[in-house]
Amino acid sequence: MGKPRIVVIDAGSEATSAIETVMRYRRWVSLRVDVSDALSAIEGATVILVLEGPDGEGTQLLRRIRSAGSEAARLLLCDARCAATSVARGEPAHQVVVAPATPDKVMAAIKRALGVRDLLRDPRVCSVAGNLGTLPAMPRIWTALNRLLDSDTASMDDAAQLVERDVGLASKVLQLVNSGMFGVKRSVGSLKHALQLLGLKLVRDLVLSVELLSDLEAPELFERIIPISAQRQAHLVATAARAVAPRAALETAFTAGLLSQLGRLVFLSRTPDRYRDVLVAVEAGSALAAAEIEIYSTDGPTLGAWLLASWGLPHEVVEAVRWCERPEGASGRGAPLALSVYLASRLVEEAAWASVGRSVALIGRAELEPWGLSDSLDEWREHVRELFRQTDPAPGRSGALAG
Repeated sequence: MGKPRIVVIDAGSEATSAIETVMRYRRWVSLRVDVSDALSAIEGATVILVLEGPDGEGTQLLRRIRSAGSEAARLLLCDARCAATSVARGEPAHQVVVAPATPDKVMAAIKRALGVRDLLRDPRVCSVAGNLGTLPAMPRIWTALNRLLDSDTASMDDAAQLVERDVGLASKVLQLVNSGMFGVKRSVGSLKHALQLLGLKLVRDLVLSVELLSDLEAPELFERIIPISAQRQAHLVATAARAVAPRAALETAFTAGLLSQLGRLVFLSRTPDRYRDVLVAVEAGSALAAAEIEIYSTDGPTLGAWLLASWGLPHEVVEAVRWCERPEGASGRGAPLALSVYLASRLVEEAAWASVGRSVALIGRAELEPWGLSDSLDEWREHVRELFRQTDPAPGRSGALAG
């Protein structure tokens, strides 16, 4: 496969010694250039690492690189304030590395980027994806919102008008905002109001989930896995993951929770007859992911992560979705995210089965002991049950979250 080619672009940062140490240690083919030479130097790059300076020039460059269609992984190294702003706005970096940049920290980010590259090139997953027929396209309105985020002149009005062009989509997003998931006390009647309350990034991710899931409905099969709709499951898991995630990863956990069942829903909607064989195996005692691997040669989380990686979602989201049912497989900053989605999924499934009179315990204190989280389990379990009740789509319930 050859050595990865790492291009380091220095936009005025002082944190360069650690980068040079990493490059020498790994003997990777690398090139360090200034911003003025960047666009001509990135051809054939595997990873582009931008060292942000005080004027934000590196972030602006990453926007241009994304618009140019480069397939390289985009990493941004910057201080904590810049990182918080970048994450909140959904800036065009696959990963944001917060200074001070030790060699280990930079190495972990690069390894994660290379892991995503390897996933995209995995012949087994590529073969499965190629045999599934038409795969979901990159969602149209979500893509347009990303372009809007890249604009220095974009406003909340612009974003609201963009979503409102699709009346059905706008209606569904408002339904979700009013569903009880976000603790909104008063009715929200416009997209602009929703954007003011929740922020553009969170509303953008709601748009992503609605656009995707509306194309992947397979209720008869999905509800043999968990007795609620796929839409409701996704939004409950997202909200629960946000509640249990580390403070620095709340929005990323929400996004990963929303998309954690993407690959499974592709299986269900594109090959329903084959997926019935998976469900037969599960009903005979097999684990769901193991049954998927037996039938398809890969499982739903891996296929979902592959799709998200192909669309250029942040690496932490890709990794969290990939390992959402086996969080011990995730590494670095992806591990607590994967654990948050795993825990949220189990607690939502418990609440769903309880709603139809079946009491099951899918996660216990002993399982969380190695993570130091066992003392919080009862509190989280009650929180998810209350969330489930608040979003009950029963007729007449205000703020209902319908499937």
